[in-house]
Amino acid sequence: MSFDEKSGHAVEGDVPANRKPGMGTFGSISDAPKVSAKPPSFEFRPDQLEAYRGTGHELIPLHTPNSNDARGRKIGKAPYKGWPTAQPMTVDEAIAHMASGGNVGVRLRSTDLVIDVDPRNFEDGDDPVIRLQNDIAIRLSDYPEVVTGSGGKHFYMSMPEGLSVCETLAEYRGIEFKVRGRQVVASGSVHPDTLRPYLWDELTEPLAAAATAPDALLELIRRSENVRSVDPGEVTRDQLAQLLEGLDPANFREHSGWFELMCACHHATAGDGREEFVAWSISDAEYADHASMVASVKVV
Repeated sequence: MSFDEKSGHAVEGDVPANRKPGMGTFGSISDAPKVSAKPPSFEFRPDQLEAYRGTGHELIPLHTPNSNDARGRKIGKAPYKGWPTAQPMTVDEAIAHMASGGNVGVRLRSTDLVIDVDPRNFEDGDDPVIRLQNDIAIRLSDYPEVVTGSGGKHFYMSMPEGLSVCETLAEYRGIEFKVRGRQVVASGSVHPDTLRPYLWDELTEPLAAAATAPDALLELIRRSENVRSVDPGEVTRDQLAQLLEGLDPANFREHSGWFELMCACHHATAGDGREEFVAWSISDAEYADHASMVASVKVV
């Protein structure tokens, strides 16, 4: 795979002798997802990554847009194993990764909030975005905005550190509130289904100017404190992430074993390790798109 700087396309070509086609490497981590024999030319826009420079946002490598897992499921938006704790890429490294044919993701920090809007999940005849804006007197276009490759939107905000939020609300179907423990596809990447790029809205605010989410929104998505354990946990969130790093989530696909581990993590962290457990669970490519479902499971 080579990179045409003029067109911004990743194109098929020679690969190094010590590297198999389709194999990605990140630090000491390497993945070899299945890709089609003749990958298409992708409409990458590496110039879009410049908006992340100097903002502190953490960029991570994702698979190539046409990658599939062992069961043939598309994982072009999924990160490599170990992504929650891996060293983030610089913007220049992210551009190089895109040049090699891979997508790029943004790993959300404890102060990041991204509102992910997917019209494909709207109820027929409903526009939850308009309702949300009217309900809490907010204008989402005031925040840095990415138009996704599927026609959705990502709105970047900041929030107070330590705030626990509900990632979905039943009354606003098609909208997710993504925080630490999640990642979003970075602008400039290519959607695996439409093969269209993610692009910053032409009139958007610069990412460096992303403001704190309004109090009305934070109150709306705030998670109730009563979901926490009564007894204080002995394991910190960072320690849990490191412990989970040693476990392969593919070995916990049976619900009973997975649920038992979730309960143990919940108890050990007094409920504070929720985001880390979700991130670990969806690092299994088979469940890469199941974050909302995992997050909705409750420990009682």
